[in-house]
Amino acid sequence: MWMAGAAALAAAAGAQDRGSSEPASEPDPAVLYFFFTPDTPDLAAAARAVRASGARVRPVLLADRFRGWPDGFAAALPDLGELALVDEEGLALARRLRISRTPCFVVGRHVAYGSKVDLKEMLTCSR
Repeated sequence: MWMAGAAALAAAAGAQDRGSSEPASEPDPAVLYFFFTPDTPDLAAAARAVRASGARVRPVLLADRFRGWPDGFAAALPDLGELALVDEEGLALARRLRISRTPCFVVGRHVAYGSKVDLKEMLTCSR
């Protein structure tokens, strides 16, 4: 099963390198976008915080090359909910917003980086 996941992630990484010619839409202001990579620092803690926020969450996996499953990646998956392996719209949004590091949280036009982001404050600020 992990082998199939690894192959799919490698295919996703190749798809991300090609890019998309379609314009990225504006982020849905009612959604908390969570951009992360397999090796995002404190990924499991960030995923728990996202889940605890109570917001509608859209996790977006950013991967340029598959290097294996880092420690802690599998532990974060249950808190992320439904995760698209290749999210073309999410990737286009990441390019448009110039997401440069992870973890990254986006609500409306608010972008915040780091594992110490106060998501409740960010969600309140966006309304």
